[in-house]
Amino acid sequence: NEEFIDFRKTYYGLNVQADYLHGTVINTAFKNGFNLTNTIFIFISDHGEMNMEHRQIWKNTMYEGSSRIPMVFAGPNIRS
Repeated sequence: NEEFIDFRKTYYGLNVQADYLHGTVINTAFKNGFNLTNTIFIFISDHGEMNMEHRQIWKNTMYEGSSRIPMVFAGPNIRS
């Protein structure tokens, strides 16, 4: 269905934008002389996104897709 496809396009577009912004933060730190061998970056969100799981959107349920939040740690001695 077209609405479903539009939600997915928006969701993936937002992921691309978030990836770009994460890179901007790291590149700015590097350009401003941060010692990246001892700097840890933490990226966290305030909520998840249903993205049409259970035919729902946004963050208005207690399903895992809505309540689980993305969190990324990047830096030295942090395993992948």
